[in-house]
Amino acid sequence: MRLALFLPQRNFRDETVSMVRMIMGKCGVNRDIVSYGARCVGSHGAVYPSAARPTNDLPLSYDGIILADGDGIEEQKIYDYRPLLDIITGFNERKKPIISIGNATKILARANIIKGRRVSVGDVETKRLVTLFYGMPSQNGAEASENLVTIRDSKSVEVSAEQVLQHIGVM
Repeated sequence: MRLALFLPQRNFRDETVSMVRMIMGKCGVNRDIVSYGARCVGSHGAVYPSAARPTNDLPLSYDGIILADGDGIEEQKIYDYRPLLDIITGFNERKKPIISIGNATKILARANIIKGRRVSVGDVETKRLVTLFYGMPSQNGAEASENLVTIRDSKSVEVSAEQVLQHIGVM
């Protein structure tokens, strides 16, 4: 399996990305950093080069996508960037796994793919957007609904890893 790991250009949560990379690596899942910049810098200084830029072909090149959380989601208003929303819609139309963590769940809401689905939320603003787009907010650490998996926050990544891996067919 090959997954795209989407990061904001700056201020993603370093701990989320390192945990996701470690868990996926242990399971033999290939994961490429995908971003709109050539390199991504985390809130604690972690630096990752981008292997690819997000394009409409991304859903054809990858088996799924992971959207990492962090302040960069807010600062860069990534959840309002139409080309990214179209890419997410492409993954959803193909029923490919879409995993969002923390405030990156706003991207799923703005892509309008959460209607009638249970969605794990970790903050008030994400809950507001999920409700606005007719999702069903949940305080559970993780929620899986069809091809979507939402994880409440970076602390819930490790705890829900087995559930997520089973849901996307890795375990």
